[in-house]
Amino acid sequence: MPNGSAHVLTEHTGRQHAVDAINGIARITEFSDEMEIKHVKSSVKIENQKKKIPGPDAFPPRVNYGPGVRSNQPNPAPAFVPPEIVDDPEHPTTLLMEMLTLGDVAILGLGCELFCQIGRDIKAALPAKHTIVVTHTPGYVGDNPHAVGYIVDKSSIGSHNVKMYRNLKPGHYDELIVNAAMDLYNKAVES
Repeated sequence: MPNGSAHVLTEHTGRQHAVDAINGIARITEFSDEMEIKHVKSSVKIENQKKKIPGPDAFPPRVNYGPGVRSNQPNPAPAFVPPEIVDDPEHPTTLLMEMLTLGDVAILGLGCELFCQIGRDIKAALPAKHTIVVTHTPGYVGDNPHAVGYIVDKSSIGSHNVKMYRNLKPGHYDELIVNAAMDLYNKAVES
């Protein structure tokens, strides 16, 4: 259990999800004895990048003093200068994806953490009546050989430090992921 304010926020979020689930169930007005359920999986090759200068000096140290100047901090912290990043075509990674359709509902699972704009584009592209995008499934997100990590959309790359998002190329996967989601949906519907 998280402590302090984190616990309060976690409990609030859980209660809100419970209310959402109850409201969703209450809105069901049509029932049938049968519902078609289909499941398909796929993987998408994702290009990687790497730091040009490997080793401990690749990331210059940055002291995080927080906002404002503290009494023990004579000068503001220097600006963080990220290392130069180059393409790494010899080490592509794989984004695992799966589609579960329940009647007219499509649930897309991705083994990464997407920026919301890509999820929005997936929902707009899929012809399902209701589309749900679920991240951190079915594969891995984190420090392991199959990790994809964060995928930054094209509209966000200018305002973010690219190395916050691991070794992926920011803004290069929007259409690739949306098209892969469409292909998965079509396979599910046709199977």
